[in-house]
Amino acid sequence: MPGSKTDISLCALFGSPDRDGFSSRLHERFLSFCGDVRVERFHPYSMNIAPCSGCLRCSNGGACSIDDDMKEVY
Repeated sequence: MPGSKTDISLCALFGSPDRDGFSSRLHERFLSFCGDVRVERFHPYSMNIAPCSGCLRCSNGGACSIDDDMKEVY
């Protein structure tokens, strides 16, 4: 169908704290060559992400026990 996005999704993690800096511009340039795909952009530097607690809840089929911004990425 013309103008529709494909079933392919990209998760783009922008690691630089400078959202308008060279790294971000380079990242966006790369994404521009990826074609007609759905892109989800995340800026971990400005997200509230806690370290893993090692509880293994996720390994046993459950969701992560930590309530942070990583749930947006999952």
